[in-house]
Amino acid sequence: MRYIKNLVIFLLISVFFISCKAKKEMTLHDFLAVQEEILSSDLTPELEKSILQRHGYTIEQYRSFEENIENDPELKAKAGEMRLQMYRKSK
Repeated sequence: MRYIKNLVIFLLISVFFISCKAKKEMTLHDFLAVQEEILSSDLTPELEKSILQRHGYTIEQYRSFEENIENDPELKAKAGEMRLQMYRKSK
């Protein structure tokens, strides 16, 4: 009985760590926040990578989302609206 209990606890802990390690999906708000931080930096690839890692994303996710925005007019318009709101809040 004790072995089964230990096995169940081990499995639960393993599932917890695996689920935390999974990539999260980038949202438009996250993309804009990361993009603003990258553009306000000195634009080196190392710094860009560290900013993305700090936010929990990969360069591939960022580039893919950036491409999606460029190819989708509705998403591009929404991004523009959100940038305008962010700009107004900062003033």
